[in-house]
Amino acid sequence: MAGTAAKKALKAKQKASSTLLPCVLAVDLFYVVVRLVLRWSSATRWQVFALVFLNVLYGATFSTACEASTAPAGSISEYVFDLFVVSLAAQALAAVSEKGWWLLAVVPAFILYKAATYFRDRKPTPKQPDDNDEDQDPKKAIKQKIKRGRR
Repeated sequence: MAGTAAKKALKAKQKASSTLLPCVLAVDLFYVVVRLVLRWSSATRWQVFALVFLNVLYGATFSTACEASTAPAGSISEYVFDLFVVSLAAQALAAVSEKGWWLLAVVPAFILYKAATYFRDRKPTPKQPDDNDEDQDPKKAIKQKIKRGRR
């Protein structure tokens, strides 16, 4: 009974792998046929570089993207899966349009959004007043000393 959760997780990862791998191969084939074969006259070395770069990205993130099916919500593997899917969509769009790569601009935009919300939602720690606080206004410090002396 103890291994049932691990077996289910392994099965989910295998299912994700068997779904994602054909998608990567199909998008790569589509990109090569449309951009590099049919539209060879407008292809530059940047299209070849992008194909190589994205395949390196897919290879580096494939196992983590497959783990997203079993990972808890908000884990890093969900973000890696999103990056994986956005990269696939950008590559498919770039096969038919020069501006398809602009879809990848959502990645740094999302990172900036997450950073901004992190800093915006961060609650400042309240500063505890200290009797010997030298950062206070000198007039307030004198008034506090006077009040202490009147007891």
